[in-house]
Amino acid sequence: MMHSARDPAALPAPPRVTAASTFIASSVQRQRVVELLVHSINAAWGTYMGRTFLIVQLENIMAAIARVYQDSFTKRPSATLAATNGALTAFADVVAQSAQIVLNSRDQPPHKPEFEPPRPRYDPVRTLRFFAFGTTMGPLIGRWNVFLEKAFPLRSVGGKVSMPALAKRVAADQTIM
Repeated sequence: MMHSARDPAALPAPPRVTAASTFIASSVQRQRVVELLVHSINAAWGTYMGRTFLIVQLENIMAAIARVYQDSFTKRPSATLAATNGALTAFADVVAQSAQIVLNSRDQPPHKPEFEPPRPRYDPVRTLRFFAFGTTMGPLIGRWNVFLEKAFPLRSVGGKVSMPALAKRVAADQTIM
């Protein structure tokens, strides 16, 4: 018996779609998109010694930043330490505040609003205080470390680290600073 094109029995059964099969298909599709993107970048920009153009450019940018930092540190060590430590402590505070906000905003159980503490918010004044602390302490700690290196040299003539000198340096650092 022949089935006509409009006969439902002639049509193949649709595939069974589950959440797992949808996830697998979408992850395979994502992987394919990434492969195509990497291939097109390599085709458009080429490679240099087996590395993509983007990696080479990133390495060049990082090397340029390192050169600028070294030049600045050679010419103005205190100012460079102040700026670097201020920026690092401010960045660390931004990360800490962001983590606190994210962690406190996750599925909290319902409470009575009158007893609930206020939700944490980003505090730019706190970040400025951290920046000021890092800016002022950076050069001081840098000078302190130079003093420790001169007062308690770790390496003897043979090139090995002297354990008594290390103990003296740690003791001085912990008790004085």
